[in-house]
Amino acid sequence: MRDPVQYARYSDERSRPFYTLLSRVPDRPYREIVDLGCGTGVLTQDISERWPDAHTVGTDNSPQMLATSSKFAVPGRLEFIEQDVAEFNQPVDLLFSNATLQWLVDHDTLFPRLAKLVNPGGVFAHQMPHSFDLPSHRLMEEIALNGPWTPKLRNWRQIGVMPLKWYIDLLMDMGFDVEAWETEYFFVLQGDDPVLEWVKGTSLQPILSRLDDEQERAAFTQTYAEALRNAYPKSSNGSTIYPFKRIFFVASLPV
Repeated sequence: MRDPVQYARYSDERSRPFYTLLSRVPDRPYREIVDLGCGTGVLTQDISERWPDAHTVGTDNSPQMLATSSKFAVPGRLEFIEQDVAEFNQPVDLLFSNATLQWLVDHDTLFPRLAKLVNPGGVFAHQMPHSFDLPSHRLMEEIALNGPWTPKLRNWRQIGVMPLKWYIDLLMDMGFDVEAWETEYFFVLQGDDPVLEWVKGTSLQPILSRLDDEQERAAFTQTYAEALRNAYPKSSNGSTIYPFKRIFFVASLPV
């Protein structure tokens, strides 16, 4: 769940893991490429431009995120469709996904199902955030479960992912050669309450969507903002350092 306007506020920082992942995908004669969770589609363009002879499809389940994707489409080469990951069942040569699958549960069934859609000689490349133990996320959960809004958040749960080794073992058991790594970025954010503004684009959205009263949303946001200011104090130059961990893998089937 992403807010396209908030998400775009830190587009430069959010796109860095995408380009890191894309740079490690091996060059092969892909014919069918899918970018799962493509968002606005602006980054999917770069996948299509790297393999111009392939047919590339960007999918996302959010009509709001896809609202402007048509301007990036190239007839016969790059298209965008609204589709939930659970409905995706198309065999592909390159299955690329940037910060999407962490939103889904049951990775023990999801990842094998997706991996089986990769054609022989194909590649499954993905990156996910792995920062759910950081103050930004721990405080979010603590405040959500201890306030007047808690009854409305009873069914909310913090998202999370498995340890990187879990994905490596699973994919290797399925016959993939796996390159995997973890990176911790230290984003230098500007402005007032920048960590709050960061999480409002993604992780905070499921909470805000459950709070249907504007005053209640404002009260939760204010409480959370105060906690974040203490956890992430400004540097002497006025910026805020926000550490953020990501896990990556590029899994390749033999040609």
